Amino acid sequence: MEGSWHDINDPGFFEPAEDSEPENQEYATDNLQQMQDADTQEVKLSDPQFVESDDGFDFNRKCRVRVKVEYLKETARKKVTFSLFSTYNGEIQDMQCNAEGFESGGVAEAELTLYYNDAHYADYSNDPSKTLDYFFKASHSRGNEVESPPLTMPRADKGPIWIRVDLTPDDAINETRVLHFFSKATEYDQKQPIKDFIEDDDVSVLVKFSDVPTSDTIAYSLEAIGDDGQTQLIFENTRYSDIQSTEQLT
Repeated sequence: MEGSWHDINDPGFFEPAEDSEPENQEYATDNLQQMQDADTQEVKLSDPQFVESDDGFDFNRKCRVRVKVEYLKETARKKVTFSLFSTYNGEIQDMQCNAEGFESGGVAEAELTLYYNDAHYADYSNDPSKTLDYFFKASHSRGNEVESPPLTMPRADKGPIWIRVDLTPDDAINETRVLHFFSKATEYDQKQPIKDFIEDDDVSVLVKFSDVPTSDTIAYSLEAIGDDGQTQLIFENTRYSDIQSTEQLT
């Protein structure tokens, strides 16, 4: 009856709570979704990797990508989708490069092109030492999505450089000059005394510099420093691949 009043203690009286939803409803919903996803998942992807060719990695060139494929249920769905991304200065850019691969022998492979990142390219043109990270995501329509480890570009592979000095071993052992091998574009800056040569023949010795970044985007210079502080420039702004062990200092 309109306007009637009931005491809260009257039989049959119920005052609903402000929020009658159970406190753990969100958890229960998420848990149910996970159970449903697990129930429909047919494929498990793992171990995503960039695969380096004999020519290595380079900008604006295709590279192979691979992911392991494990079947959890019998299925004819073998297609895996690969998508490329890059990270520079903390910002992620979708490279708009997608490819499809089909499982064979427990793996799926495809080719992605390492397009330039817009922001990195603007800086890289002025400073070739600037690096960025590429990564890709692989996914399956009835499986999970995985993300690859980063691929840093340009590559910072390292190798040795030998400098031939036109001194006999007997003379070199008493030599006071120091070789200074460095790059203005990177932090590589090493000095080696000639007397600490690694190899020799009857008329010359070789001085070795180790762990030199081998990217051809990096230019190196070499000078000899005398005990009086005077320097002799041997070469400058020379790419790793152009530096030969026949470079001589007399």
